[in-house]
This record gives sequence, C-alpha cells and structure tokens, in this order.
Amino acid sequence: MSLEKADICLNNIAYDLLLDERYDLAKIILKFANQTIKKYSSEEMRRIFLINEALAYKFSSDKKKLIEIIEGEDWSATGDRFKLAIAIIKDNIQEAIKIMKKIGENGEVKKIDYKDWPLFKDIKGTKEFQETYEKIFGEPYIVMTDISDKPIDKKLK
Repeated sequence: MSLEKADICLNNIAYDLLLDERYDLAKIILKFANQTIKKYSSEEMRRIFLINEALAYKFSSDKKKLIEIIEGEDWSATGDRFKLAIAIIKDNIQEAIKIMKKIGENGEVKKIDYKDWPLFKDIKGTKEFQETYEKIFGEPYIVMTDISDKPIDKKLK
C-alpha cells in the first residue's frame, strides 16, 4: 500500500470517528498519526491530520490542547480552506465568515463540505453562517435532523 493510500485510510477512519462523535478514539488515532508515524504523503495530509486532531480536542472541550496543536504550526502560507478551519477552531466567527465569502461558490470548499465536514458542527447553527451560506449558494442552509433532533447531515459513502 502506498503512503498516500495509507494516509487516506487513516484519515477516513479519523473523519468517521469525528462524525460519530467518538472523540476519545479519534484523539488516539490522530495522536498516533501526528506524533508516532510522522511520515506523510504530503504536507496537506499532515495538516489535515493536525486539524482533525485539534477538532477532536475542541469537541472534547480541551481548549488548552487544541490551542497547543494549532499554535504549534505556522498556517500563514496555507490555502483558504486551512485558514477557514483555523478560524473556526479558534471560534473566530467573523474571520470564518470573511474567509467563506472569499472562497465563494466555486472555491476549494464546496457546498457539500459545509454540510458534511465535522469542522462546521458548531458554526453551522449560527445566524452568521446561515446568512453567509445563503449569500454564497443562493439557497438557505437546511440542517436535517432525526427524531432525536440530532443533526444527521453525515458524509455519504
């Protein structure tokens, strides 16, 4: 198996754990990726693992650890998708909205990404996010829920 395929498989596992809100297991997998393996198919994959690990800590209410992960990197030369992720992780809604507008309708973050990615779990319930989404895509953002009122807009495989 190539390193790229291994990264994709490991990231898919971590992603699914984040979707399923199994944050403790996601932290273990992502800590393994970031601190034990330390070999990646690309710089992009390395940063994706870091973002996802920070998310696992964010959703586990461990702000100290998530800041440690995020502040341990220089994100200034990354693309808008990573800058958007950092803004959201740091709860900087105004910066996130600004970046969403910059990315626009046909940028590196697609309409489906806003619905699927665990990154948007908290922000998509805000008025600012919903208004910006509607301005960008010309349709309202609708969160589907199951009978327990838990969002079900999960990644389709």
